[in-house]
Amino acid sequence: MELARRDEVRLTNEDRKVLRQQVKLDRELADHHMKMEREAAQARALQAAEDRKQQRQADLDRKAAEAKKEKEREDRAEAQQRSRQMFELAMLKAMGMAVTLPGDGPAGEGSGPRGP
Repeated sequence: MELARRDEVRLTNEDRKVLRQQVKLDRELADHHMKMEREAAQARALQAAEDRKQQRQADLDRKAAEAKKEKEREDRAEAQQRSRQMFELAMLKAMGMAVTLPGDGPAGEGSGPRGP
């Protein structure tokens, strides 16, 4: 009887020890999972921030390129306008028509802002 009681106590103690180890391992595993989830969330947050930064830079680059193209178009249009005006003036002069530009010829001639 005493021997059976001792075996029962020993088995109970071993079971408790195994259960404590299992609880400890379960807790460590849960802690590890939480740590991994936190690290993954941090990595996602960092990646999202980097993606936003790259998108902002791409937007800035695109806007700068668009502004540059628009400036080039405006410059070309102005150059074409000047070229047309110079051509028209040259044609008028070639046809013998008197054309005075501001700063050309003596003052007081023509029908400019000072009058005839």
